Amino acid sequence: MGYFLIYFFHSFTYPLPWSNNPDSDFPESTFFHDIIVKQTSSISIFGDFNLYTYLGYIGSFFIIYMCIAKGVKISGKVAIYTGSLPFILLLILILRGMLLPGAFDGLYYLFKPEFGQLSSAKIWAAAVS
Repeated sequence: MGYFLIYFFHSFTYPLPWSNNPDSDFPESTFFHDIIVKQTSSISIFGDFNLYTYLGYIGSFFIIYMCIAKGVKISGKVAIYTGSLPFILLLILILRGMLLPGAFDGLYYLFKPEFGQLSSAKIWAAAVS
């Protein structure tokens, strides 16, 4: 959970720190290994103390402690919201997607596929690449 908190706070910066590395094929991975973890070049080389990761873990422990200290009564209310919120958000995203231009064409091709195209090598090559 400490990594989550670090990513959460970094996501409020513009531009995103993991999108600034054009030299890497995977800038998110580079951001994680170089900034978050501060990974060294070898397992036998110990790195320095990582204050950001430490503070992230302390923050996550504090959040967990507060959830446990308030007891079951509060966590039951939290479970009601966190259990129903994904379904509400999914419904909103589905409705928003259906209102986009060409959405019904996409649904038509989703539910009425052309099975004859599956025997084409060109289709499979496009799917693999």
